[in-house]
Amino acid sequence: MVIKVAHFVHEISIHNISISHNVLSFLKNFNNRDISTYVCTNSTDNFFKKKIKKNFLISYLNLVLSSNIPKVIHIHGIWGFYEFLIYMLFFIRNTNIIIHSHGMLNEEAMLNKGKFSYYKKILFIRLMKIFIKKNYVFITSTSQEAKRVKHFFQPIKVKITNNFLEQSKIIEVKNKKLKKNFIFFGRINKHKNIVSIMKAFIAAKLKYPWKLIIFGIPDDKNYRDKIFTFSNDHHNIQISKPIFGKKKYKVIKEAWSNILFSNSEILSYSLLESSLLQVPTILSKKIHLNGIKYPRKLISSHDIKDLKKKILYISKLKIKNRILIGKKISQLIKKKINDQETKLFFYKVYKQC
Repeated sequence: MVIKVAHFVHEISIHNISISHNVLSFLKNFNNRDISTYVCTNSTDNFFKKKIKKNFLISYLNLVLSSNIPKVIHIHGIWGFYEFLIYMLFFIRNTNIIIHSHGMLNEEAMLNKGKFSYYKKILFIRLMKIFIKKNYVFITSTSQEAKRVKHFFQPIKVKITNNFLEQSKIIEVKNKKLKKNFIFFGRINKHKNIVSIMKAFIAAKLKYPWKLIIFGIPDDKNYRDKIFTFSNDHHNIQISKPIFGKKKYKVIKEAWSNILFSNSEILSYSLLESSLLQVPTILSKKIHLNGIKYPRKLISSHDIKDLKKKILYISKLKIKNRILIGKKISQLIKKKINDQETKLFFYKVYKQC
């Protein structure tokens, strides 16, 4: 018997890039004789429309009104009006729900739009608990996030696994000549501490050809104005629009180092991509590594002065030493994350539903 799985995500777009790519990975890995997979969403931008065949994409309304209900609804994310309607409408139906939290219960995500938004999320959780059955499954990527799920939704089944990384595509990128670039990929907001990264880079006083290049979209106008003021005042700091696929992998592969300085983050997709491409990442100690023994010399205390020291340390490495560190980090990640193991994990979860 074929198990039908509907993946629900409120938006598939470059603004929701990590989750969007993850959902596409499920399409690629789970359309076979045992499991039939399709995506349900409210919004798809042109970038992702090209990547999803029409017969694998349905609207939210079709999911709700269809008499042919899937056995499993795999929800990517937690918050939102449409997610809540799924919990409510399918509560009385014989449908298994999997809730893939994607870090949305961690501290940074809860507070990313201020205290008012935080209290709205707490209220949403309380309403949501009314419609959450004990046989529903939460999926997280770290033990820290699993603890938060249990805190909010006890008793509930929680399973921990890695997200798909499309390792084969990343690893096949050919070696490039290293450039003296520090890079950042991701959403640009105060919780990512982009201004702190800029201040530390400026304080390091690295001269041309050293650059700091930030790839992303600012979350709000005030923060955008703030970071553009910094970049306009310093010619070796650049702000660039997001890039994707092979173009992105090429830029990462050529970089000297990635930088992540978030207030709180769970096993960042950017960190994993960079690591597979043998590029070291300077990390804030507040980023959860889920048991990965990352080199201590690259982990910064949550302090601009210490981040400056880490930038200087890695900038002074000889090329052969920088390459060696990159290779060691890549080996660490390959041991920890395996797409085939992730596929097997979800295969078992779907079969058990």
